[in-house]
Amino acid sequence: MEYTSPLNHIVLHYPRSELTVLSIRSHLTGETLFARRLISFLREHKFHSILERVVTFTSIPSDLCQKELVKNIRDETKGEGYVVEIIRSDQTSYLVKIKTNKYLQLHHCKDSVNSLQHLFENVINEQTDDLRSLFKDDLVALEKITKMEEQVRPQFNQMVQSIEQFYEENKHLSRKDYAILINNTSSIKKIYMKLLMNLYADKINDYKQFALMHAKDLFGINDNCQTLSIADVEQKE
Repeated sequence: MEYTSPLNHIVLHYPRSELTVLSIRSHLTGETLFARRLISFLREHKFHSILERVVTFTSIPSDLCQKELVKNIRDETKGEGYVVEIIRSDQTSYLVKIKTNKYLQLHHCKDSVNSLQHLFENVINEQTDDLRSLFKDDLVALEKITKMEEQVRPQFNQMVQSIEQFYEENKHLSRKDYAILINNTSSIKKIYMKLLMNLYADKINDYKQFALMHAKDLFGINDNCQTLSIADVEQKE
């Protein structure tokens, strides 16, 4: 059986609470019944209430090859996917799960929302709009995304602005005087030295990569994916 509800979901959102019967297994023989055999068993024994909760199923056309079947399921945009019964030539069978690409993507993104480090990376790489579209019905996930944006974006923008502004105002100086001024300017973090010298040498800075490398020092995201307060970050500096 599988229980789903709006408050008890891992990846997909379910609008109402529901209990679904997937299969039954005999404790004596170990035999498992599902699909048509399960329906027949429940009807025979008049288990009408259980019959109403059996998961829906469909037959696969005999001329549909396995590769095409997998592709068709992967391309679907609703639901998790299917459990497929593969019947061998000797009429024995086995079950396989085939998930949709949309579900697999959601599952991966769910990990991103639950991990502050991964969520931080999504904000820096400007991927949160896509993340929001995947979790438009998940208020908890949306709140996590918003909080990370509010923590990270202003700091990132301020970092880029302060570095670019310092360079523009002091690029006329000699290399030696420019480097000395960096060290003597209290408003400029010493960790920015390489970025500032890159600009002086007419090199292009990868600010996003720099931010990812210094997630803990600059943004309070530590190696254990726990946030530090801004005061703690400034105190360490």
